[in-house]
Amino acid sequence: MLQSPQALFHYYAARFLIGFAILIVAALGTFSRLLGTASHWADFWVYDLAIGSVGFWIALGTVTPLVRLGTDKAFLQRTAGRAVFMEFERADLPRRVFLLLLAVAHADGPLGSAERTAVQHFLRLRFPYADPRTFEVAPLEAPDVAALAARIALGLGSGERASLFTWCCLVAFADGTFRPQEHDVLQQVARGLGLPGQHARALFHAARERVLRGGIFGSGRRTRGPAANPAPRSERDQAYATLGLEPGADRSAIKHRHRELVKQYHPDAQPNLGPVAQEEATERFRAIQRAYELLTAP
Repeated sequence: MLQSPQALFHYYAARFLIGFAILIVAALGTFSRLLGTASHWADFWVYDLAIGSVGFWIALGTVTPLVRLGTDKAFLQRTAGRAVFMEFERADLPRRVFLLLLAVAHADGPLGSAERTAVQHFLRLRFPYADPRTFEVAPLEAPDVAALAARIALGLGSGERASLFTWCCLVAFADGTFRPQEHDVLQQVARGLGLPGQHARALFHAARERVLRGGIFGSGRRTRGPAANPAPRSERDQAYATLGLEPGADRSAIKHRHRELVKQYHPDAQPNLGPVAQEEATERFRAIQRAYELLTAP
C-alpha cells in the first residue's frame, strides 16, 4: 500500500545510514582483516572495495528520494500556502487524486458542475472503497499543480504514475473541449510525476484516442477543439502517435521507443490505484504492442 511521506522518509533515511555504515566499515579495512591474517590482510583489500561499493550504491540510491521528499514538501508549502499544504498532507490517496484532477479541470476557467460531476463519477469508479465525502471537498486555491503531482507520485511505481497522468488527460477532455491552458497544466502534471516528455506525449495520444473512440465513460461523447479533434489520421500515423513519435520515424527510433515504453509501462499490478487502473494499464500496453507490430511489419 502507499506509504505516507513520513514513512518514506524514515525508510530512505535508514537505507542511507546502512549504506553509509557499510562504506565506512569497508574503508577501515574491517572485512579484509577478518578474512586475512594479521600480516597478510592487505592481500584481501579487493573485498573491502567490493563491499564498500555496495554500501556506496545503497546510500547513493537514497539521495534522490530524500532530496525530492524534502524539496517537494518545501516547494508545495511555499507556493501553495500553509493552509493548502496541510489540507493536502492530511488527505488520503483518493482525496489527493481528486484534488489534483479538480486542479486540471479548473485550468481552463471556473469549475462547472458538469466537470465536477464528471471527476466525481470518474473517481468513484476507480476508488469504490473511498468515503463518499472524499469527493465533496472544495478545490484547492491556486495550487502548484506540479508540486501536487510530485507529492502524489511518492510511493507510486512508473506504471501507476502513467495511469495517473492518463486520468488527468481524460479529465482535461471531460468538458468536450481542449484549450491551451489545459495543455499547459498537463505539462506541469507530467513534470511533477517525473514523466519524460516523449512518454507523456504517448500517454496523451492514447487518452485522446480513447475519448474519440467512445467518450471517457463510454457515453460516445466526443471531444471538441483543434488540439483534441484533429483531422482523420491514417492507421500508421495513429501508431506513431501511440509511441510518441513523429510520423516517418526510422526503424531504430521505433524499436528504441518501444523498449522504453515496455520497460516503463509494463502492466504490473497497481495496488495503490486499484483494478480499474490495472485494466487501463493492460489496454495501454496492448496498444503499444499493436503500434509497434504495425510499424515494424515487413
